[in-house]
Amino acid sequence: MVPSVSPGLELLPDDFLRILRERIRSFAALILEEAQAQRILEETLVVLNKKPGCAKDSFEQFREAVSVASRKTRAAALAGGRVPGGPEEFRGEVVDRVLAVVPALGFDCRKLLRLKLEGKTYPEIRELLGLESVAAVYARDRECRKRLLAKLGGRYWGEV
Repeated sequence: MVPSVSPGLELLPDDFLRILRERIRSFAALILEEAQAQRILEETLVVLNKKPGCAKDSFEQFREAVSVASRKTRAAALAGGRVPGGPEEFRGEVVDRVLAVVPALGFDCRKLLRLKLEGKTYPEIRELLGLESVAAVYARDRECRKRLLAKLGGRYWGEV
């Protein structure tokens, strides 16, 4: 059960707190079991309650919540053996998943990804791809990352 809101957190709208709780719990549940995710949520809220200046600004509170939840989730995952070989093995799994879906992205996205991995800047990529502006490169990059994320089974933070 989520602990009651402390006096400092009452300054924020109820919708914000509901969304904050939901995001923290879902983030932790990506890596940990549901009960552990709930514990991470409760611990994060306790830490936030102890930070007096944080409750006045919802953006600052959100930033702090993400930071605390990330540290606690990572520590719990490592302690519980959920990330077996540590970051290197986890990174290897991610790379394998990405490499498996890249061929399905299409030629334009593969070319853009290759140029980015080669360390090219957006203005250089604009010239190499023959695009009209750097903004067009940004737009194509966002679209390609969105496709990649969809193929990996994820979604952007702002999408519901």
